[in-house]
Order: sequence, then C-alpha cells, then structure tokens
Amino acid sequence: MPKAKRPVKRSKVKRVARAKTPAQLARAGNLKALYAIADLKRSANDRDAYKWLCAAADFGHEDADDYISDVLEVTTMRYDDSGYERAAAHWELAAAYLEGADGLPVDLALARQHLDEAFVHHATLDAINVGVNGSYSADELRARLSDDARRVLDAGLAGDDLERAVRCIDMIRRLIEVGAPEVMVGDQQRALRALVASACPLPTAAAIERMGSDPLDDEIGFLEAVHAEVGATLELLRAEQARRRT
Repeated sequence: MPKAKRPVKRSKVKRVARAKTPAQLARAGNLKALYAIADLKRSANDRDAYKWLCAAADFGHEDADDYISDVLEVTTMRYDDSGYERAAAHWELAAAYLEGADGLPVDLALARQHLDEAFVHHATLDAINVGVNGSYSADELRARLSDDARRVLDAGLAGDDLERAVRCIDMIRRLIEVGAPEVMVGDQQRALRALVASACPLPTAAAIERMGSDPLDDEIGFLEAVHAEVGATLELLRAEQARRRT
C-alpha cells in the first residue's frame, strides 16, 4: 500500500500593500496623506498637495477646503501672490479630467471648472509656463482628446471674462454658504475684481469723446445727489433733536 503523501507546507508570503496614488487618496478622502505631500520647502511638492486636495474637494470631501486653506497659508504656496502655482495646478487637473489621466476620470464639467480657475489671473498658457518655468502644451493635449473634450479645451483657452466672472460670483456664494476659510473667499474676490477690470476696462479719452460723456461724471453726479439727500435728512433730524431738547 503506497504511503500517503504529506501535504507540502507552503510558506506564507506577506503581501506588501502598494502605496496609493494621489488620485486614489483623493477619491478616498485621505486628506492627511494628501496634505503630507507638501514639504514646506519645494513649491512643486506644495503645489501637488494643493492640486490633489482640490481633486479631493471635487470628489465631495468637504473638509478638503480646510486643508487647502492650510496649504495656502503655511507652505511655499503663501508666496504665490501672482497665482502662477495655483494656475498650474488647475491646468494639470483640467488636462487630467479632459483625457482621463493621472488616475482621474473623464469629466468635462470639472475640466471646464479647472480651466476657469487656471485662467482667472493669467490669460494664456504661455504666461503660466513663464511663471512656473513649465512646458505645458495645449497642442499636445488637444491631439489626445475626443471632439467634445477638444471643444471644452478650446473654449477655456479662448476665455470669456464675463462668463468667468459669473462663475466666480457663484463660487464666492458657495464658499460663504459653507463657511469656507477667508483666504479662499478672498482669493476668489480678488479674481473677480481682476475679471471685471478686464471685461469692463476704464474708457479711454477717445472712447469718452465718442460717448459724448464720461461715465465717471455720471457716477459723481449720482453720489452728489445721494450726498445732498443725506445732508437734507441729517438737517431735519438735527432740527427735530433741537426741538425735543427745548
């Protein structure tokens, strides 16, 4: 009778967990891990932390706004007064959403939103490249896109300051409603002022001559009328006060 074979003992192999990608962390809402990308020394790393925390906010993790505020206040991003680093981060997110890259899905609505954010302070991609010493190429990106995504990209590059201003107002309203940090609201308010100034520039002397009047004259006239009305009301109140004291 043949001897029964003993079962072969298999050594247990420990499975090493793979490190999650930033996109996976953003989907899961692992905000602490995304914040840890920032090293407070290199603007590229700090920009990546800002970028992926914005992606986490896209996935509906509301607490991401607080972490974004911290990145803007305590990392090298606090020196980004001209908005180049933020613009680059939003361009990268827009590009990823347009073609479904870097672990993010194709989402043309989010791509449109980040394109607006990218060009709030800077009108062209070349300007952003100069600001961050980058090499972003709209042509290379466009060649990889579907027709719908290409139309979104072209519209974002062309820009519409009035449309962006309306979206900026909506963003400010939402930030205020959710009690977002002041630094985020203030950033959107500055962007809105820049958009309004771009869409409605001050008239030149030639334009004033064509219009036949200076809009500033109308504004001054309006304020003078208001001032006169307030002054008259004040005099009436003072007269009533004096009557009561006699």
